[in-house]
Amino acid sequence: MTQSGNIGLHPDGAPADSVSSLCVPIVFVPGVMGSRLRILPGRTWDPDDATAMGVWVSQFSGGKQKTRSALRPASTTAATLTDFPDGWVTKKIDSAADIAWPQDDVLGNARCRAIATAVVGTDDEDTLVRYYSEVRNWASAAWGFYGSLLMYLETMLNPSGDDPSFPVYAFGYDWRQSNTTSGLELSRFISSTIARHTLASQVILVTHSMGGLVVRGGLAHDGFMVSRVAGVVHTAQPSNGAAVCYRGFLTGSRPPFDPMAATKDKLLANIIGADPQSHAYNMSGLAGPLQLLPNSLYSQSLGVPWLEGQGLDSQSVSAIYNLYRRPSLPGIMGIAEAAEANCASKAEKASHQVTGDLRDNLTEAEGFHQTVVNTAHDRTYVLFSTGLLTDHSISFEGLGGVREDPAARPRDRYRRDGDDVIDDWSHIRFHRRFDGDGTVDEVSGRCPNLKVLPPTPERAESSLPHAGLFPVLNDQVLHYVRRLLTPSG
Repeated sequence: MTQSGNIGLHPDGAPADSVSSLCVPIVFVPGVMGSRLRILPGRTWDPDDATAMGVWVSQFSGGKQKTRSALRPASTTAATLTDFPDGWVTKKIDSAADIAWPQDDVLGNARCRAIATAVVGTDDEDTLVRYYSEVRNWASAAWGFYGSLLMYLETMLNPSGDDPSFPVYAFGYDWRQSNTTSGLELSRFISSTIARHTLASQVILVTHSMGGLVVRGGLAHDGFMVSRVAGVVHTAQPSNGAAVCYRGFLTGSRPPFDPMAATKDKLLANIIGADPQSHAYNMSGLAGPLQLLPNSLYSQSLGVPWLEGQGLDSQSVSAIYNLYRRPSLPGIMGIAEAAEANCASKAEKASHQVTGDLRDNLTEAEGFHQTVVNTAHDRTYVLFSTGLLTDHSISFEGLGGVREDPAARPRDRYRRDGDDVIDDWSHIRFHRRFDGDGTVDEVSGRCPNLKVLPPTPERAESSLPHAGLFPVLNDQVLHYVRRLLTPSG
């Protein structure tokens, strides 16, 4: 393939790639919290920058948190970042798996550099950086999670180092918003990406975690998007939700449940909340993350009710959103009410903003899952991981609410019983099994209610943690992308 060396321009001034044969862009959609955002005023969500993330750790003023108002999309606007994180040029990608490369930064990768040089017609480093960060939108995705996958697909699908026939893009998005909103934004991004390439008419989508729900939200609400997608590869999609999302309302993010809370990565886990009230307080305004709560099909996939005790049966658990709206357990509204009383500002209390947001976003989540319940592209592959201890189900063994009186709480509140964890203070047993990736249970990751192409759903290499699927999974993702590039794939 050859090109004159000049880059074409879109009406918006952005470079327009052109190739001499069929062009099929690959668009990667990150999971929840995996997009880098500038949240106005004055906050940056960037998992690659510990300093930026440190600002998000729950701050207190007069005993009241300030994190929620910044996280809440109804209070703040957000835009994806268009520049790579500081130090990215020398940043090394962890490749402990059997993948010898890429181990380095974008421009340190000879093939990526050659591709960008062929497209933009210069080897000026600043121009090449802007090409990948802004035009390909790679800077919108958390590099530490996804950089290796983006480079791997880019270089393996375009081995000549010439103009790319299969250019790889990233779609960062405001993960705080409903996945319906993000799905419609994805549809617009797909259209603009196709318009950038003269010979392109469709894209292939690759997703991680909640990114799968974003894709399905777009497909369910925009028929035009369906015609623009040649196929989808989902990795670790919580298709029917994840029990860990609900469990956080009962425990917060903490040991012994969340390994992150006991390691150097505790920063991310503690931002949402290390105890039930702060967790409910911060989560209440986040429509997208609340759509990760187990939906009405979760128990059906599990084969048994995933919430037991308190007079629950399979019929009541099937109407799961009615349960969530209860003030007493297994409902979570009572926890939000306590959070509003103890964590909220005067204005939030006066307007009942915390409980109101949670109630509205639960209704939004219910509608979202009803809409996308069977929605999937006709050409879909599914990968999931298992072999790690993962939240599975919960038994309530007596008390009607989460007790959070710090003066009365015993020092050793939690104890292990085999794989389970028992809360002796609130009399709750948390059942955990080695049948997930530590976050998403296999019964959800398999996408059981979706029609997918064989041989998937396929179990990836076992014992891969949810946030650490890449680069180990890179080769399997590449395999299914290549299948989608063939008419019979």
